[in-house]
Amino acid sequence: MENEKTEAQFEQKGPKKRETKKISPLMLIGIAALVLLVVIAAAIAVADRADTADNNRTHGVYTINSESVLDLGAYTSGVAVLTSNSVDYVDSFGNLMSANEHTYTNPVMITSGKNLVLYDRGGNLMKIEKNASLYKSFTFDAPVSCADITANGTYAYVLNGDSGYQSHLFVYSYKGKKLFEWSSAEYVVRVSVSDSGNSAAVSTVSVENADTLSKVYLFQFNKNTYDYVEEFIGETVFDIDFAGGKKLAVLTDRGAYLMTAKGERSALCEYSANELNHTDLKKGSLGIVSVNLYGDTNNTKVYLFDKGYKNVSEQSYQNAISGVIADLSYYAVIFDKEIYILNTKGIETRHIQLDEICMDAVVSGGKLYVLTSGGIQHFGLHETVGDDK
Repeated sequence: MENEKTEAQFEQKGPKKRETKKISPLMLIGIAALVLLVVIAAAIAVADRADTADNNRTHGVYTINSESVLDLGAYTSGVAVLTSNSVDYVDSFGNLMSANEHTYTNPVMITSGKNLVLYDRGGNLMKIEKNASLYKSFTFDAPVSCADITANGTYAYVLNGDSGYQSHLFVYSYKGKKLFEWSSAEYVVRVSVSDSGNSAAVSTVSVENADTLSKVYLFQFNKNTYDYVEEFIGETVFDIDFAGGKKLAVLTDRGAYLMTAKGERSALCEYSANELNHTDLKKGSLGIVSVNLYGDTNNTKVYLFDKGYKNVSEQSYQNAISGVIADLSYYAVIFDKEIYILNTKGIETRHIQLDEICMDAVVSGGKLYVLTSGGIQHFGLHETVGDDK
């Protein structure tokens, strides 16, 4: 009896056995269905996040009526969008930082870093904006022909028919100190100020002996006259920019040239006027020219100029090129709905396929901003995961 009692006491002190309940098949089905719903919901949430990230990378970051857009400009934290009545500053997330109105009839925008100059070509108005805000505004007694601004804020403008001169050039520091002034009986087509802000170049055009005569002048602000003047007989110079130091990249309707600090000219590439298609120069950096060989739009060649314009590489295509872009370290060749990104060695880093035709594009902050009828999209410059974020 004592042994039986001890065993009974031992059994009472030992661990209790858990009661097991039988689960019906119907309950199992319900639990399985619940788990499946949770898994599906989680998958949908992940997919939504992925779609959202992908949209942020390669779809419209800014909705705008493309018909109102006149130009796109690189800006420090995104892109500047020139419309018929405003300059919209859009960051890389598609947020509108500022919309600065204007009433210019023929507005022209030039951006450099955080600075922007907007002038009314043929009108007498101009303004400078800094960090997306108005910095200075001007009303002249004569119409503005062209202007330029640098990242350090040095700005220049040319007035037409001012003070008895055909062209009157003024250059000022960012704080408004006059650095240089020059006048000419020739019509100035383009002005460019060096990144250092201590020199400028202008191109002029005139007619001599029934033929076009273009000239390129280089000025140092500490001198009273130009360093040199180079003539281009029978050619129209339509663009110039500094190619590093005092070297100039010059584009005409018949060729691209490099001018040394001493005024020595060398041809980078040559073409006929009817072959020239698209061009783009980047101050102190790269340049690109596309031509239609023998006037054939489906037989195209692209000339790529590296930093300092020391080397020229070529790319050939069998499709009509609708635009080209030169940036500090990349080129872009546009074919309506396709865009090829190339590095300085001419190697393709990305191929972008669009759903709509590219109407304009610009590289800013390591991204390519593209204007289509649906708005502005942005893309990374490399075909790598996360590059578009």
